Parts: sequence; C-alpha cells; structure tokens
Amino acid sequence: MKLLYVPLLMSGCILLKGVDEEQEENEPSEEADTDTDTDTDTDTDTDTDTDTDTDTDTDTDTDTDTDTDTDDLEVSIADIQMGNVPVGSDVIVSGLVVSPEASRGFFLLDEATHADDQGEYAGIWVATGTSVTAGVIPGDSIEIEGQFQELSSSNGSGSLSNVKVFNQEDITILSSNNSLPTPNVVDYDIISSTDDAILEPFEGSLISVEFTTYDSDGPNDTWYITQMHSGTRIHIGTMFISIDRSNWQEGSIDLDRVSGLLHYAQGQWTLHPRDGNDVEER
Repeated sequence: MKLLYVPLLMSGCILLKGVDEEQEENEPSEEADTDTDTDTDTDTDTDTDTDTDTDTDTDTDTDTDTDTDTDDLEVSIADIQMGNVPVGSDVIVSGLVVSPEASRGFFLLDEATHADDQGEYAGIWVATGTSVTAGVIPGDSIEIEGQFQELSSSNGSGSLSNVKVFNQEDITILSSNNSLPTPNVVDYDIISSTDDAILEPFEGSLISVEFTTYDSDGPNDTWYITQMHSGTRIHIGTMFISIDRSNWQEGSIDLDRVSGLLHYAQGQWTLHPRDGNDVEER
C-alpha cells in the first residue's frame, strides 16, 4: 500500500488520503477467479470420476465371469450322444455307475433317460486310460468333469463317444449303494444289425437281448449268440467277465436273456455282460 500525501486545506486542517492502487486494479478479477475455479473444479472432478469408475467396473466384471462358466459346462449324457455338444468341449456330466471299473474306464448311465422307452442315448463310456484309477463301483452316483471325445475306428465306419477324465480329482462321488436299474429289452434285429446308424442310439446303454442260442466262440475268449434262421450274430465280449463255456456245444445252448453294455471298439459292436447274472440259460 502506498500513501499519497495530498495537501488539502479544509478549514485550516491537513487531511491524509490513503489509496491502495493494486487493490483497485485486481480485486474484481480475483473475486471472479476464486468463485469460478473453486466451485467448478471441485464439483465436476469429484462427482464424475468417483461414480463412473466404481459402478461400471465392479458390476460388469463380477456378474459376467461367475455366471457363464458353470452354465457352459453342465450337459446331460443324452446331449452328448445326440450330437448337441461339440467334440472337444469341456463338460460336467452326472450319472449312475452301472459297470465295474475296467482297465481303461467304466460306463455311466442317466437313469431318467434309461427309463424312457428302450433307453436310447442313456449311457456313455467314461475313459480313464491307464493313468487314472476312478475308484468307483456299480451303484455310485457321481459327477465327472472331463472332455467329450469322439474316437474313430481304424477298422470300421463307426466311432466311440466318450468323456475323457484326466485326473482322479475330477470324479466326485455324490452317493453310494444306489439300486441298479433293470436292463432294457431291445429287439434282436436291432442289436444284430451292422448299420452304425441303427446301433449308435444304444451305445453305452444297459440292454438285454432275449431268446438266443450260443452260436460259436470268437477271438480272445469272446463268443457269439444268434437267433434261429436269422442269419446274423451278436458279439459278446469279456471286458468285465469271462463266461465259462467249457460244457457248451455250438447251437445247443439256449439262452433266455443276455444283458450288458453295448460298446464300439476295433470296428465292431459288442455286448459286454457285467457278471454271471447277465447271462441266463433257458
């Protein structure tokens, strides 16, 4: 502040007048700047940044990731067998174990689908290979996580649908000691067919064929059954059990029923009994 001394003669008195030059020039501008900057900057920056970033990032990421993963993996055995699942897909499948564990896997059955008509598309082979021991027995209700595979045969036109399990930890036993369903009776003409399209709906299914006759032995302790005058045969395998046929004569042993699980391998469809009770002599 500068003091200007201006002599004023008023009634014999000298008055001093103080003038603040800087204040007169700058005060209006400072008031405008202060009000505008403070109000505008503070309100706009704080509200916009905080609300937008927090809400958008948190809601979108959490909801999308959690919901999608579970829905995509869960499928039914029928979904796989009917071709509704792309080959190579990771899947979660539930079902009832209906066979002993063989050297490379076991059979899993969807009970609801098995109960419909002849049980088409009800079963599937669970492939464990030689590196995984499943630790399951018939009557276990389980959930498995694996990969859907379709293996083509080098000896035929058909292929084997299966769910490949890579680790024992991917098999969860939900309950045990459940009752096993009765095999579905399927016409002999269907199971003796050489048409893959006719047989594929029964791949992995638990079925029975009635009123047949022991026809002859096959390779590696397998054997064949037939119906009189049919001109066709059904191949019976030994994946789970070898039936004692030491006293059987070809064409002379009548069988009321042969049950088992239908499997495709080495270019041939084969019915595999699970134990002695699956082969009933007349």
